[in-house]
Amino acid sequence: MSADRTSDDADDADLPAVERDAVSTGAAADSADWDERLKGLPRLLRFAMLISGNARHINQRLIAEINELCPNLPLNAAWATAPDVGTGLALAAELDHRAVSQNEPNLRSLADCVRLLCLPVPRDATYFEEYRRVLIGVGSRRRSAR
Repeated sequence: MSADRTSDDADDADLPAVERDAVSTGAAADSADWDERLKGLPRLLRFAMLISGNARHINQRLIAEINELCPNLPLNAAWATAPDVGTGLALAAELDHRAVSQNEPNLRSLADCVRLLCLPVPRDATYFEEYRRVLIGVGSRRRSAR
């Protein structure tokens, strides 16, 4: 490697290979086919629209956004490797905690996006509070987008 690496290159070198791949795929998907009409929407609504439109690389886009605000977050790497409900909810809880402790509201919307992507289709009362949280977030952000 050359001695003139940028700080971004140095940061990416510290990432586990799976997360590094997810971050670069997500960033590429973001820049390549991000629908112009979604750019003005709040993050949670953008991800909901991407899901409903069957967009590609949705998880990787979110992993890349999380990595931008919380570089090298172990739970982000874990979720990139195993995107299951338990890991996703742990990541969302960590992002919520950091949103409060670092006074960074963007982390709260990232947490809601993680919940949106990791929660299974509702069949019973399991994860009821998590679904409720996402629905409240979508509703409030939808009103603010008008």
